[in-house]
Amino acid sequence: MTYLLYTILTLFVVSFALYLISFAMKNKYKELEDQVEQISISTMQENYQLKKKMKVLEEELLIDDYSNSSYSTKKQESVLKSSQPGSSQPPLVQRVLHMYEQGYTTKDIAQETSLHEHDILTTLRQYSTKG
Repeated sequence: MTYLLYTILTLFVVSFALYLISFAMKNKYKELEDQVEQISISTMQENYQLKKKMKVLEEELLIDDYSNSSYSTKKQESVLKSSQPGSSQPPLVQRVLHMYEQGYTTKDIAQETSLHEHDILTTLRQYSTKG
């Protein structure tokens, strides 16, 4: 009977000691989870900031489109018509496609829009096949 009592008491002390030790040990998975969560949050914030900046830049480029002296008023009106709310393409893309259809070279379009010629070619490849 006393052996049983000592055994139970020893098991209880050992389990209590292990329980206290478990609080002292750091949970590695919890740290990893926190790091992934922080990275995810910072990535979402950066993505949001980039989207905001892109929207501002597109709006500035659209404003520049209408005030550019080498771009005639007739062409401006056609760009305005094509950039109405039903259009699925961004205004800058519409302008690039329109200028290309009018016979401008990619170099001319790059100078007019302040984009790189590579970006113009990429835009033409991406959007001209979609129709």
